[in-house]
Amino acid sequence: MCVCMCVCVQEELQCEVLQRLQELAQMREEQQSRLTALRQRLQGQHRPRAASDLSHCRRASADLSHYTRASMKSLDKWYEPRLLALLRRKQASEDTLRKSRELGQDLKKHVEPLREESRRMKLESEQLQQRIDLMEQERRGRAAQHQETVSLLEECVRELQTELQIQINTNRQLGELNHCLTAQSSVYRRCLGYSDGSDTPDEEND
Repeated sequence: MCVCMCVCVQEELQCEVLQRLQELAQMREEQQSRLTALRQRLQGQHRPRAASDLSHCRRASADLSHYTRASMKSLDKWYEPRLLALLRRKQASEDTLRKSRELGQDLKKHVEPLREESRRMKLESEQLQQRIDLMEQERRGRAAQHQETVSLLEECVRELQTELQIQINTNRQLGELNHCLTAQSSVYRRCLGYSDGSDTPDEEND
């Protein structure tokens, strides 16, 4: 903002100076024209009027000098405070710029550790992600191994159940066979005349 104000003041001062210079140049041209006309009149007139014309010329020249000094003084009075204001603004702009650069350097000093911390955290995050990937891979491997073990155990259980059922059926069949044999043995013993619990046949007649 200060830079823009300085530029505006500079443009305003330049316009004023150009205007004053144009006025001064115009006045000089007019005075030169008057002097030229007076010289021509002096050359074409008689001697008695020369002193009057010369006095008039000197008076015009004095008027021009007075106007020139007044114009320059007015220009200085108008230009000097604005120039001082411009210099003050320039100084303020330079101070602001210097402070901004100092602040930038200070921020840069603080930003660099933050960048280092950011890089460190990024590296740590990558390492953690690698550990997570390894753990996930290990988990999947263990899960697959566990599933395989469970499948094997289930297969063993089914085989044991089958063997147990076969054994049960065999034991039942053996029990039935034993019962049948016992019954047949009892019938056979009775047929032979053995009493219960005796190993010899009973004597009917002594």
